[in-house]
Amino acid sequence: MQSTNYNVTLHIGGTLTGTAARAFQLPFAAQLTAVQVSAAANTDSKLNLGTAADEDAYVDDVSLPASGTTLVLRRGDFVGGQNIHLPAGSVVVAKVTKGGTAAADVTVFLNFTEG
Repeated sequence: MQSTNYNVTLHIGGTLTGTAARAFQLPFAAQLTAVQVSAAANTDSKLNLGTAADEDAYVDDVSLPASGTTLVLRRGDFVGGQNIHLPAGSVVVAKVTKGGTAAADVTVFLNFTEG
C-alpha cells in the first residue's frame, strides 16, 4: 500500500536582512521524509527546522546551497538520523538565519508522508 504524500512550500521573498521564519500546522499525523532548500544568491545563511519551542529539533544549522542549486535533505540528514514523526496539529517552523552574506528568495520545500 502506498502512503499519501503531502507537500508544503515555504518562501521567504527578497533579501534577508535578519532572521526570517515561516510556520504551518499539520492537519494530520505525518512523517517528514525530505526537505529541499534553494536560494537566489550565494550565501552563508543557515536553515533550522523544528518547533516554536525547539527551532532546530528536525534540521540543525544547515548551510543554504549556492545560488541556482538545490540542497536535498533526507532522513540521514535530520536530527537523530531518522524520518521525523509528527502528531496531528504539530506546528512546524522553518527559520533562516542571515549569515555574513544575506540569502535572497529562499524556498523550502517539505515532503511528508501521511501517518
